[in-house]
Amino acid sequence: MRLPIVVLALISSALLTACARELDDTTPEGAAALFVDALERGRDDRNALREAYELIDEESQRRLYERARSATALGAREYEPWEMLVEGRSRLRFTPRRGSGFRARDEGEGRAVVTVSGEEASQRAELPMQLEDDGWRVVLDVPELRSTPE
Repeated sequence: MRLPIVVLALISSALLTACARELDDTTPEGAAALFVDALERGRDDRNALREAYELIDEESQRRLYERARSATALGAREYEPWEMLVEGRSRLRFTPRRGSGFRARDEGEGRAVVTVSGEEASQRAELPMQLEDDGWRVVLDVPELRSTPE
């Protein structure tokens, strides 16, 4: 009598696992979802910000590195580039809708835009994406520093 219940549970588990899509950075939607998730976890887990940093494009990483170096030169401690991902400029102000909250639009030449949608119609954000050698990366709008302190 217990065997059919165990088999049914195993089949249900296998179906749920097959239906749940494993997120990775091989698609623009996957990379964007991983980035948003890492930023959300970064509120409580500073190591998650490093994960988010690794999901941004090389140019954005370079600019954040320059900002961290500048902040270190001006401050009393050493800053890491991922600590430059500040709330409000990098994080969404809403929770993405489950399932269909991330939709990609191909822009050609290794570029895409992922539209992130929340539960309400007004909750939308667009993340520009760039395909790099190691996967899709989020392109952040990080302005160049005007001058770097010595």
